[in-house]
Amino acid sequence: MKANQSITEYDWESDYTFHGSYKVMNDTLIVTEKDDLHSEDHGKIKYFRTKYLIGKNILTAVTNGELVKGKWIDKKIKSGEYITYQKSK
Repeated sequence: MKANQSITEYDWESDYTFHGSYKVMNDTLIVTEKDDLHSEDHGKIKYFRTKYLIGKNILTAVTNGELVKGKWIDKKIKSGEYITYQKSK
C-alpha cells in the first residue's frame, strides 16, 4: 500500500476547490474528499470516498461512500463508465 497522498479537485460549476487524499491498495485506488462547500448544510462538513478498480490505463468506479456518524456507508456503482489515465513519472 502506498502512503496517503493529498489531492485537489476543482469543480468549475461551483467554482470551488475540494481537498482530499488517495491511497492505493493492491488493485484499488481509494479517493477520499472533504466537502465543506454547501451553505445549506449549516457549516456541516461531509466526507465522501470513491473506490476505483485499477486496470491497464483505466480506472473503473466500483463504490461511492459517505461518512455517516463515524462509519463509511458504501454503495455499489452499476455504471459501466470508466476513466482513462496515464501514469506520470
